[in-house]
Amino acid sequence: MHLPVTDNWAEQTIRNNIVSQAEAQVRQQFPHLPQAQVQQQALREYESFIEQNREQFQAQQEQLSQQFRSQLQFEVERPDGTVFYQTYIGEIDPYFYLKRVERVLETGSQCSSIVDGECRDDFMLAPRGSTFEPEWHTYAASGFAWIAVALGYVALTGVFFMPAILGALATVPVFFFVRRRFGSLAAASSAIFVGLHTSFLPRTMAGFSSTDAWNILFPVTIIWLVSLALEQQRRGLSWLYLVLAAVASAAYAQFWSAWWYTFFIMTLALLAVGVYKGASWIGVSNALLVAEAR
Repeated sequence: MHLPVTDNWAEQTIRNNIVSQAEAQVRQQFPHLPQAQVQQQALREYESFIEQNREQFQAQQEQLSQQFRSQLQFEVERPDGTVFYQTYIGEIDPYFYLKRVERVLETGSQCSSIVDGECRDDFMLAPRGSTFEPEWHTYAASGFAWIAVALGYVALTGVFFMPAILGALATVPVFFFVRRRFGSLAAASSAIFVGLHTSFLPRTMAGFSSTDAWNILFPVTIIWLVSLALEQQRRGLSWLYLVLAAVASAAYAQFWSAWWYTFFIMTLALLAVGVYKGASWIGVSNALLVAEAR
């Protein structure tokens, strides 16, 4: 959100410029000097320059860093006159959803128009538009955007932070699922592994507000709830957790078309557990009958 990486970019840019100039001067003075020694001498001159011009260097770094940030942020003035800088979101899909989010905040509907009872987006396949079914992902993003606006920011701020929040929430059921079996250390390790996985983190970083976060949050939640249902001794609690897992599956179906993968896997798991417990009960019953016969 605040782009501290631009300080590193600015420092590296200034460093490269100074070192390049120093290398050119060293080559001019010592044209037959090997390249490795030229670079070493240039680096020494760079370090000497920074040591003698620390304040000047920091001022140039801040100025250049601000130039970098100005290309990645825009200025927003709040109603009270204060100003904040909002970082742009970094992909095309989030802007697609942002347009509909702003429409929901303005009109309460994702549709830009309704023709013959069909919801239309007149900005898709322009100029004739396209029909579509309103998506729950957009309504969820609208909730984040509404909170951001209520706090004095803009809709983009809520959409910007949404994936990071959902990605963090996805680690919670993983933690509790593992802790019941292997303890807190394994649970913390598993949660960190999920949250920082190289396939998950880049698509749930702040500013990448697409549907990817739901594809981890819902499945791990469903798995956790089903496991709780299977472990309960009280039948009422077991049914409660199964109902919650079913509700989560139904909600997942509204966020992602491939929701049935998780549903299918968990259904097979429940059937397998049922067969295993049934076979175990039959084995115990047979053992009791044999014992009575003897």
